[in-house]
Amino acid sequence: MTIVAADAAASDRVLSPRIEMASITKAFGSLVANDEVSITFEPSQVHAVLGENGAGKSTLMNILYGLLAPDSGSLCFDGQQHALRGPSDALHHGIGMVHQHFMLVPDLTIAQNVAIGTRQRGEKYNVRHLEAAVGEVADRYGFEIDPRAYVRDLGIEDRQHVEIIKLLYRGARTLILDEPTAALSDIQVNSLLSTISGLREAGHSVVMVTHKLDEVLAVADRATVMCAGRVVASHARGEFDEELLTRSMFADTPVTSRARGEVRIDADRRLTVNGLAARSSDGRERLKDFSITVQAGEIVGLAGVAGSGQAELFDVLAGLASPSSGSVEVDGRDVTGWNTARLRQHGLGFIPEDRHSAGLVLEMTVADNLSVAMPARARRNRFGLLRTRALQLRAESLVQDFDIRPPDPHQKVLNLSGGNQQKVVVARELASSPGVLIVASPTRGVDLRAAAAIYERIEEAAASGTAVLVMSPDLDEIFRLAHRVVVIHEGHDAASLDTTATSRDVVSRAMVRGRSADYDGGLA
Repeated sequence: MTIVAADAAASDRVLSPRIEMASITKAFGSLVANDEVSITFEPSQVHAVLGENGAGKSTLMNILYGLLAPDSGSLCFDGQQHALRGPSDALHHGIGMVHQHFMLVPDLTIAQNVAIGTRQRGEKYNVRHLEAAVGEVADRYGFEIDPRAYVRDLGIEDRQHVEIIKLLYRGARTLILDEPTAALSDIQVNSLLSTISGLREAGHSVVMVTHKLDEVLAVADRATVMCAGRVVASHARGEFDEELLTRSMFADTPVTSRARGEVRIDADRRLTVNGLAARSSDGRERLKDFSITVQAGEIVGLAGVAGSGQAELFDVLAGLASPSSGSVEVDGRDVTGWNTARLRQHGLGFIPEDRHSAGLVLEMTVADNLSVAMPARARRNRFGLLRTRALQLRAESLVQDFDIRPPDPHQKVLNLSGGNQQKVVVARELASSPGVLIVASPTRGVDLRAAAAIYERIEEAAASGTAVLVMSPDLDEIFRLAHRVVVIHEGHDAASLDTTATSRDVVSRAMVRGRSADYDGGLA
């Protein structure tokens, strides 16, 4: 992707400011999220910020974006000290942020989303001028979007592009990207990394919060590692490699994938999907005659390019949508069209892709979120009163068992890091020992250690007889977990492959092309 400078008429690039964060400290009660953190972001630089979930990265970025005020410390932009009173102040200094969970309004167009908050009191938008201006920014930076398209009809990659366009439209020169590749496929990741490189060449700075070391090695000019609220290492390009960053992140404790032991898969089909068809919110038939089976003890990965029908399949299996045709059976019983509560009663568990919008109630406590999916009879006694003590003990046990940090069941989920929020979802779903577990992007935005722990829990569930279906855009994740991978292509089941007898390249080609002679020989 070729990107030109923000001012196409200017001969010189408009550089991002030099940002210095000095001795930043921020605490939430007894929890010190940032402890005397000092870090500098240079103009026209890609600066990666790494660390475990709970290391303080998000808090630091929220301070830089003006969402939080530090308890002490200072921020300087091009040598001038400033106190940010909110995101509008940050944007005034050329700083914008794309959050991991996008801040878009689905029922508005791209142009309308970009323009939200830019209108002065009493001012009216000229829709044509607005669409033309947004289209110009998109074209200037190499994004192929239609400003008139509705956000609800866009895939993850295009929504992310809209968030970036929104910041560029408003004059941002330093872009903070929080876990930008968490929900992207391999192909989309490569596209985004190209975009990031292009933004740097155009004079912008990019601060990339990530756990993925290969992406840091690909584009970062500097990598800073945080641990327990402090900066523990910072290296320029050429000084760091994967081993050094891993040691810095995990205090010299190597994080390795657990070798998969002998797998015992029962012949019983716990989940059977036959000829399923379903429509998306825009009325298009995304899922077309799709079939899949998952046996007891088996982990099946579902791989496909974005928009191939994965979201519609998850919604049908989770009871959030009804299919237009086909059937779903669990343990031989037809459950087609059942709602979520009834499916849970029949032994299904669900880990959604977006934990914020579909997996958690952020304003509730950890304990409440851990119990919210339990049937009423398990949460209340015969008089209809909550079993408060029993629920508290259960929550304390799960918090300890799943290493949820901080280990306080009374903490609001909103205050937890993304990885610990994900642990809450995983703990809740696995606590009921589901017979069938439907998982979408189980380690999205999760660090290496937490990801390894989640993988281990999913494998343990399968070893106990749970049938697991994992949908993920990350082929490394699918090959790490799954015994078998089913490729979904344009709504159809295009291929079924044994992960021990095939390669990522074969699966990638199947994702893009569908069933073909190129890989028919590798079909399971």
